[in-house]
Amino acid sequence: MPLNIIHLETVRSTNDYALKLIIDTATKPPQSVSCCVDPVLECSCTSEYTPLLRSVSPSNNSDSGGLEGSLMNNPNSLDLSSSDVAILADVQTAGRGRLNSRTWISVPGNFHCSYIINLERRGVSESCTAELTSTTLNSIRQLLLGLLERREGSGAGQKRIVPADISIKQPNDVLIRGRKVAGVLVEVYYPYAIIGVGINTTSAPLPTSTCILDELSVQVDNREIVTRLHSPSQSSDGDC
Repeated sequence: MPLNIIHLETVRSTNDYALKLIIDTATKPPQSVSCCVDPVLECSCTSEYTPLLRSVSPSNNSDSGGLEGSLMNNPNSLDLSSSDVAILADVQTAGRGRLNSRTWISVPGNFHCSYIINLERRGVSESCTAELTSTTLNSIRQLLLGLLERREGSGAGQKRIVPADISIKQPNDVLIRGRKVAGVLVEVYYPYAIIGVGINTTSAPLPTSTCILDELSVQVDNREIVTRLHSPSQSSDGDC
């Protein structure tokens, strides 16, 4: 499925931005959504996005870093019926966790991204949406296992990490050696789903957390992660 990528310097929350984008651009309104999703959004359904946008280049340019997918500089032109969207932010000023009662501390350099997926187009019924979180958690774990193999192949790293050290903690966390490295926040406004993903790639914001660089001694481009996590969700056979 085609993926359009919006790269932001700063945003309050990538999930909130994604919902605002759905409200503003979707041809088929989502179910059970009030326009007043956040006081900061001032209940407006006609916002201007360009002040937040980072300058981006088409994906076939040499400075795009080999990023697959289209980099958008005009979100209002999006067609959510024909492509998925990823909102990648350098910084979130008010990242949200599960139940809206927890915050996600967003450190510059770490991975903060929300995907807008059209479930109806994929043949995913509303009754199957509970699987989205587990599917995303498994995709993150597979990403980390791939980075572990990359480290082993290069001979880098001092810590001894084995695949069993990379685990999933229900309902929405991924751990390395028992410390949180990633979290997932899925919000469904059928026919759309917003899949928010936070990964500590370069730094651990809390003493109880960790990051990819510390554990695996591997530096990974956040733009690579955008497409790597999107790929597993591209096919659906219509079953849960």
